[in-house]
Amino acid sequence: MRRYLVFSVLAAVVFLQGVLALPALAADSPQEINARILPTMWYSTLSVRDGDSLVVYGGVQNNSGTSFSGTAVFYVDGAEFGRVSYSSPSESLREISVRWKASAGIHSFQIKAVTGLSKDFRLISYESDVSRLTIDSSLTAAQIKDAAVGAVSSAVSKVVSSVLSSGSDIASGASAAAVDKLQSAKDSLVTRKGSVGPSGSVLGTTTSKVAAEGLGVLQFLLVHWGWTLIALVAIVALVWLRRRRSGSVGDFE
Repeated sequence: MRRYLVFSVLAAVVFLQGVLALPALAADSPQEINARILPTMWYSTLSVRDGDSLVVYGGVQNNSGTSFSGTAVFYVDGAEFGRVSYSSPSESLREISVRWKASAGIHSFQIKAVTGLSKDFRLISYESDVSRLTIDSSLTAAQIKDAAVGAVSSAVSKVVSSVLSSGSDIASGASAAAVDKLQSAKDSLVTRKGSVGPSGSVLGTTTSKVAAEGLGVLQFLLVHWGWTLIALVAIVALVWLRRRRSGSVGDFE
């Protein structure tokens, strides 16, 4: 009986201590207010290429009845690339943004907030969701020229090789001159890399800029290699006529 009484007293003491500690625990827990960093992020454009300027946006929503301020930190692939201060009055939705120079690849963006709230309050969320964006590589003037030079050089070289294999002295001499003209045109294009656009310069994201760049290269090729191609066609026609005449004489004899 005495043991049972002692046990009951101890249990009552522990229970009372727990009840008395509840208000203190409640006081130590901050109150969650109806305010947060929006989970969604958005961008100034989705048609963005390497080197373009991109604005990354987020938002701060506050319907708590309490005003506060703080700093929003912007991250790309886990590294900070910008931060901005904000104020969030009660019953407001504030836009926050930071500009970023795009680089090619698949990137992950996120916003994290630091607030000036007292320790008695906390936001619903301090972070946005992770947003992913794919940035395409940009074409440059040098890349367009290199592609054009490679394609035309390959085609002309095949024609030259075919004509040289005919064994005709006239064809050989004319083809050698054509080869010299081709090499001269290629050297001229290399030294004029800045005439259409700076080497490695980004052409931009619009179709009109890329089209203008391509037309400039095409005009250069026509001016410098047009006569070479005409001469090669004439050589092939001459060789064909000589062979046909030789065949006709053989048949007659």
